[in-house]
Amino acid sequence: MPRVAITGAHSAGKTTLTLALAEKTGIPSIRGDTVRDIVRERFPGKLMENMTLPEKWIVEKANLDNRLRAEATQTNFVADGCTINSVVYALAYCGDAIKTFPDYETFKTTALSNAHNYTHILYLPSEIGLENDGFRPTSQDFREKVDRILDEILDAFPIRVLLGSVERRIERALQFLGLNTSPSMWDNYIAFEGLDTAAKTVQMKLLQEHATSNKIPLHVVQHLRDGTIVREIEQLKLSDPCGNAYRIAELSTELQIKEFKSNLILERLEAEQMVISDRQKFSIMALGGSLGRISLANLYAITRNISAPGKVIYLRTQPATADGIYTAKAMEIFDKLGRRHGFCFVDGHAADLAIHLKIVKAAFHTTAGSKSGESTGAPG
Repeated sequence: MPRVAITGAHSAGKTTLTLALAEKTGIPSIRGDTVRDIVRERFPGKLMENMTLPEKWIVEKANLDNRLRAEATQTNFVADGCTINSVVYALAYCGDAIKTFPDYETFKTTALSNAHNYTHILYLPSEIGLENDGFRPTSQDFREKVDRILDEILDAFPIRVLLGSVERRIERALQFLGLNTSPSMWDNYIAFEGLDTAAKTVQMKLLQEHATSNKIPLHVVQHLRDGTIVREIEQLKLSDPCGNAYRIAELSTELQIKEFKSNLILERLEAEQMVISDRQKFSIMALGGSLGRISLANLYAITRNISAPGKVIYLRTQPATADGIYTAKAMEIFDKLGRRHGFCFVDGHAADLAIHLKIVKAAFHTTAGSKSGESTGAPG
């Protein structure tokens, strides 16, 4: 029976997705008392940021107890938040000082051990603006802190990241849970990702030839090669790529949004045409994370307005020694994104025919019902 946990920082859209999935699947939703409820009951008139460390610790322990009790009432559920969140917010609110508390390790072990009982963990990056409801923190810095802690803890779990609009998140969640086998138009939007040495363009041309010979309508994204944005990106890369990494990521995002419109990608997908590109938002994230050490939380926020492809084919190649630590870091980020978004991993060092056959299979087959960690090509 599915025990689905939806995690993410506050105002990420967890409640909206939880209720929508419960309505569409008939699986009961659970939440337990919120931190707001606990604070109002035990410390009326206070906000978390104004409370003492011992008071915050009382609230976080009560929050974990409430989650555990709520989950124990159902054999299957969609949970708005999860026990991982209890650890994350305890660390975010209380800092490292909490680790000196005698019952912290028991608290942490209980919360994270319970999280291994979830059949599916869905992570929502902070792509939505902060909601000011008079209680939840409205500091973007605090939310980024929560996402950074959450990102680190989630490394120990098989998860699936869901991006985009509420409708796209619901669609992908249902596919991931194996509850929707209907193909999506977004499955026809395919991105090739990988290091610059991965021969992505060559494999795209081979895929294009296959589509032509089989009379499959296919459009190859035409990248903008000139213009103010392109020139500024090149200048920033030449002058100080590491110091300018954040600005490069912002401009690259702006460029991809322009290319999405100039290539009429949405219109082509609606007309059931296949669209392929040799780079997408994940290239921006890998570059920004490797050069500027920008956190994934920030990179998700920067690239939030890029429409993610329905499938990603990741040509994985080892970086050349001369490429240095930045390329090795980029590969590490690609690997992490691939696991979390369900990329189709292709060994870029395999024989050409083997690579081509795997790419054709990934591109022209549906991916519904696949679980996190499988090489499906569906990024979320």
